[in-house]
Amino acid sequence: MRTRCALLLLVAFMASMLGGRSAFADDEAFLDETEIAEPAAEDFFEGLEEMQENELAFKIVRLEVVGGNAKVTDAHFKATLLFQNTSPYTIKNPATSVELLDKEFNTAAFAKVKFEGALKPGQSQGFVAEFDSKIEVTPGQRVKEFSVEMNDYLYGERIDDASAIEDKGTYLFVDGKRLKVKVADPYGYQYVPAKNLLEAAGFKYVWDAKKSTFTATKGKLKVEHKIGSSTMKVSGKVVKLDSGQTTTLNKVPTMSLSVLKSISGSFAIARGEHDGEIIILSVADQDLIK
Repeated sequence: MRTRCALLLLVAFMASMLGGRSAFADDEAFLDETEIAEPAAEDFFEGLEEMQENELAFKIVRLEVVGGNAKVTDAHFKATLLFQNTSPYTIKNPATSVELLDKEFNTAAFAKVKFEGALKPGQSQGFVAEFDSKIEVTPGQRVKEFSVEMNDYLYGERIDDASAIEDKGTYLFVDGKRLKVKVADPYGYQYVPAKNLLEAAGFKYVWDAKKSTFTATKGKLKVEHKIGSSTMKVSGKVVKLDSGQTTTLNKVPTMSLSVLKSISGSFAIARGEHDGEIIILSVADQDLIK
């Protein structure tokens, strides 16, 4: 009886060992498949270096579901993307990958995106990408139900050239053009003369010295603000500002860059600081991306 029990235990033990090996073999097969698939991702980012957070910024500006076309046969996603160079050198072929998740956190789409070209310091570049959906979607479908995840780091090729910024200081770029003004930071804000910043952003600026008030208009946008006030009127609506976001420095009306976002959500502001000596500020009007 004892011998029979011992044999049964031995058989059970051997079966469990074989089962364990079988599961382990399946894991090895899975790892092999992953390793086989990996070179494709490497090919996409081949020749590119991993960017640091203070060198390159990326975001999806607009997302929509469109019908099939010559590029993608079935209904799919169309995204307007934006890269902003916040480094003191040129970045060539910036790239990354993004994942769209539905409400249940299932992958709705996955795409690798790359801008084929070069971004000089402070320059912004928008472009459009279209990619398949892994779930059934319909043209015009609401996209608020999808969330966006950065599925990879940012990549690019750093190029040191004549356009590189080497001198210490703060550099401000608006829609890719350098704004040659002094950027002050006395109270924790990055202040810029209101006239220069708003005009660079495409506004028509009018200053009323008696009332210490400026009016700025751009298309349907109309901004009215008294320097130093904690409120601003944007197209008739009162918008609250943090204390000190506008002030007068050396008798010049100034405003922080963040006020642009209070005026319109279309402005994307990215910042990169390098060794505490060089700061690159990049402002882009997302409405200009088509």
